[in-house]
Amino acid sequence: MIAVVGCGLWGENIVRTLSEMKKLSAVFDEDDEKCSKLSQAFQVPVLTFSQILSSSHIKGVVLSVPAPVHILMACSVLNAGKHVWIEKPMALDLKQAQDVCSLAKEKSLQILVGHVIRYHGAFEKMLALVQSKAIGDILYIDCIRNNWGRVSPGEKDALWSLGVHDISLILALTSQRPIKALRYVQSCLQGGDQGILFLKFKNGIQARVTSSWLYPIKEQRCIVTGRKGSLIFDDTKQDGEELCMCLHALSETSPFISSQERTQVAYDHQELPLKRQCKAFVHTVSTGVLAPTNGMEALLGVEILSNAEEIVL
Repeated sequence: MIAVVGCGLWGENIVRTLSEMKKLSAVFDEDDEKCSKLSQAFQVPVLTFSQILSSSHIKGVVLSVPAPVHILMACSVLNAGKHVWIEKPMALDLKQAQDVCSLAKEKSLQILVGHVIRYHGAFEKMLALVQSKAIGDILYIDCIRNNWGRVSPGEKDALWSLGVHDISLILALTSQRPIKALRYVQSCLQGGDQGILFLKFKNGIQARVTSSWLYPIKEQRCIVTGRKGSLIFDDTKQDGEELCMCLHALSETSPFISSQERTQVAYDHQELPLKRQCKAFVHTVSTGVLAPTNGMEALLGVEILSNAEEIVL
């Protein structure tokens, strides 16, 4: 049913998960030795990219390949009549992102983009709490994704490589496009090691994304503060402990709160985010229904990064 093209570190994880789900039909990678090992380990054939495209049995293709070739290969998959999963970032060029989404629409096919953090049980619970107004109207969102490497110079800079995940979170939480975007990128060792993106929305919500692959402390947090409370999703915590809430009352006339008690929020953590994402792609391939991290949402993320006003210091 599904073929995986590109079997590096992340691609191999996808191969393993789809195999466990009995949805894996074929693998392909330019490394023949790796292909052979995966073929034997998961009992699936190694096919060339052309063979994958021409196979009537394969209905969806995962592209876990370098970002610069995403669009060329994705267009080939769509033109072959198959749904496609494109790893992040979907594209490094706005025009290319627009073209691949237009092609998918023309062919009545779907694109899933690999923003795996959207499928984390803690974030799904956070999103449900925000939508139910458990913390009142959102005031601001703060997303941080810092660590040493993995450096991906082929993905432009840290915002394009890491920040795209958090842009996806923010778009889900706000359900709207920003009216203003500012970006600042620092180059310490090479181009774009660290970056900050500021977003402003029509209803007054503000958001900040901080990304770095040159940082000695691993930080992966999404904080949503509303008028009645705050939600903190910290992906560095142990399974089941990543989400907590603190209730408060904020207004223009009330004094600021000096201390807050955090309460852990329970959520379903039995399945890994990647398993949930694989299930979403299988559902999309089987039904044609949009995935949460679909092509049009990813297009908006590319548009935000492409058109954000540069802050020059």
